[in-house]
Amino acid sequence: MQKTRSLAVFCLSPLVVDFACLHILTGGFARVVADPADVSVGFLLYCFIAFALQAPIGFIVDDKAYSPYAVSICGCLLCAVALAPLPVWISLVICAFGNALFHIGAGADVLARSGGKHAPSGFLISFGAIGVTIGTLTGSSGSVQNWIVLLPLLLCVALQWGFCRLEAADMKPVASAPVAVIRSDGAVIFLLLLCIVIRALVGVFTYIPWKATVFLSLLPTLSVFAGKFLGGIVSDRLGARATAVISLLLSAPLLSFFSHNILLCCIGLLLFNMTTAITLCLVFDRLPGYPGFSLGLTTLALFAGTSVSYFTGMPPTIRIVFILSLTLLSTVAIALAAPRIFLPPD
Repeated sequence: MQKTRSLAVFCLSPLVVDFACLHILTGGFARVVADPADVSVGFLLYCFIAFALQAPIGFIVDDKAYSPYAVSICGCLLCAVALAPLPVWISLVICAFGNALFHIGAGADVLARSGGKHAPSGFLISFGAIGVTIGTLTGSSGSVQNWIVLLPLLLCVALQWGFCRLEAADMKPVASAPVAVIRSDGAVIFLLLLCIVIRALVGVFTYIPWKATVFLSLLPTLSVFAGKFLGGIVSDRLGARATAVISLLLSAPLLSFFSHNILLCCIGLLLFNMTTAITLCLVFDRLPGYPGFSLGLTTLALFAGTSVSYFTGMPPTIRIVFILSLTLLSTVAIALAAPRIFLPPD
């Protein structure tokens, strides 16, 4: 019961933390900084701190055996401090570090206690997408004051203090089945990180022209949420490789040729994001004892793919070929890296 409660708290908290961070970025930083180039630099700086720095932070947390829940609480408190009336660049840096600390703490705890299953990681990483969208909407509208955002952050701190103070977990690998084709740990990790870079690139360059209202803007977010949430569950039942390959192959034509269709595009986004928990858990499988560093490597790969959007554009005709080719490349990479079967312990 305690384990279930802590997982529930760590699933709620990413929504709140990402909501607060995007509210600060779009409601404070982007509304104050007038130059669009400075806004882009600020968002890139935020992404670098919040995502790329999770790898070294995670390694330090793993190496020093800090309590994961204490690290996640520190992250929430930093995000709360960033809501204070500070210079906008300082607020941006503080909330970015808070985001990184929270996700390393929560992610390390959930990975280490997953019991050989992918589903808990899928639960953890899915809710952040909703928080990002809500924070973007409230920040852009300017209708939500900072103290309202502060309250759920403090609630998350209280919930983590009450339910997540567990004894140190055994840092066991997530999967027990060997990879079927690639045996080298280094090669497997490279292929998995390549899949994450590709997932970020496809997410950046997928053209969704129908997001004309608030409701329609929420549909892609809900699709991404559902894909991440369900990916771990399906992987625990069908196997990591089967789940990843089937979902990617089905998503490729939907995102390449039918992104203008609301229903088909949402299905494509759901299927495409089902590999998120799989790649995270399989990286941890190759780095047992380092859950924080494993998570940090995946977010570093995510930053590498996402940052491309700040430096390049892409014509529509090339975009179709680009998305289709990268998705197929990701399918091959994960087919080589993922185990053929996955049998979680009882």
